Amino acid sequence: MEALGGTAAAFKLDVSNQESVEAGAKAVLERFGKVEILVNNAGITRDNLMMSMKRAEWDLVLSINLTGAYLLTQAVLRPMIKNRWGRIVNMASVVGRAGQAGQVNYAASKAGLIGLTKSLGARSGLAGITVNAVRRATLRRP
Repeated sequence: MEALGGTAAAFKLDVSNQESVEAGAKAVLERFGKVEILVNNAGITRDNLMMSMKRAEWDLVLSINLTGAYLLTQAVLRPMIKNRWGRIVNMASVVGRAGQAGQVNYAASKAGLIGLTKSLGARSGLAGITVNAVRRATLRRP
């Protein structure tokens, strides 16, 4: 990116940890002064049948796929509102609408992300911020 005249920097953070996200967002804002585009792309699966799924598998998928997007969005939303411009893109999945055998945790996280996108988008446009979800069009077969 820098070879093409742009500016780039890497910031390491754990999207499931609020303190890590807040520190990462602060570092980005200190380095660049603003955040114009946020892409919530962190996501994992821990596939298992509901009757065999461990609580830890449920919690991990929800904390990364859904809570991570919530934390990152919350961390940069106020500066976006102040600048009266921003773009938030959430990586969703068709599984969030259709479900998938063995993926109740993943489906719930992506359905939640779709709801988060719609709810935030309904209000944020007034501040010049668009919120969209992008989803894969194919289902993975078990």
